[in-house]
Amino acid sequence: MSVRIYLKEEIVGEKEFTIGDNGRAGSYLGLPIFHDFKKGRWYIDITFIDEQTPLVLRNFVESVSVCEILPSFPKREEGIYRHESATAEVLSILPERTELRVRVISNNMEDACNLMREIRVGSIRPLPDGSYEGKQTGTSHADSVARISELETELKRLQSLNTEMQGTLVFLHRRLINYKIDVFRTAWPFCFKSGVEKFVDSLLGKIATKLPG
Repeated sequence: MSVRIYLKEEIVGEKEFTIGDNGRAGSYLGLPIFHDFKKGRWYIDITFIDEQTPLVLRNFVESVSVCEILPSFPKREEGIYRHESATAEVLSILPERTELRVRVISNNMEDACNLMREIRVGSIRPLPDGSYEGKQTGTSHADSVARISELETELKRLQSLNTEMQGTLVFLHRRLINYKIDVFRTAWPFCFKSGVEKFVDSLLGKIATKLPG
């Protein structure tokens, strides 16, 4: 990761600011500051995005630039992202799309941190017209996690209901068998008992197909 903090030009007019002999570096209250001749801007580099901007420079921050390489999982769409003052571009850097390069430009460190964090966890999507992958029909990582949780809850409910129904079917199966036995113990006419047997056997056959093996 590289994090660069660009400073307002007005810092050069401060009496505490000094410029080195080659004009490529300077200092403010003893803090080293460097000059980007191509962009004509003064800057400092820090190691981590969550590292605090030096207190003596906070009033001179003009913008923050961040570049980081991330793995391609969780899935992140290539494109332009935005959060408050921060804008990011996400692009794959290998044909296999196993790594993504994220560049963030922001007015302040807080917005850059928040956008970078959302991109890392996959909880944000590109701007509606900012996706490089065409129209998207998928969901964000956060939406996917929420949907999975909903489906797991529904699956547990259905499994519980299925267990309850299986118990009911077993109970009915036993009752019908006992009823069939009781009918043949009665003194009812044989033709009547034969009809009852066919009807009960039909019900038993249907229930048997629903019972666990």
